[in-house]
Amino acid sequence: MTEFFPPTFMTPHALDDVIDWIRSLPLDSVDRKELLMDWASIVGVSLSGEDVLRAIPELREEEGRR
Repeated sequence: MTEFFPPTFMTPHALDDVIDWIRSLPLDSVDRKELLMDWASIVGVSLSGEDVLRAIPELREEEGRR
């Protein structure tokens, strides 16, 4: 899985850059969330709900519809 991430993202300090990158990918929200969670697992980062929503803003809209 690590081959999907640029080498500069393989550190916990890259969270903001990873969020920007994930946000820009032409993937649906489920795939982007899975990619973000995989990155967090690989580098050992605990993501907050706000981190996930920053990376995938449309999830906030989906939550509002439930």
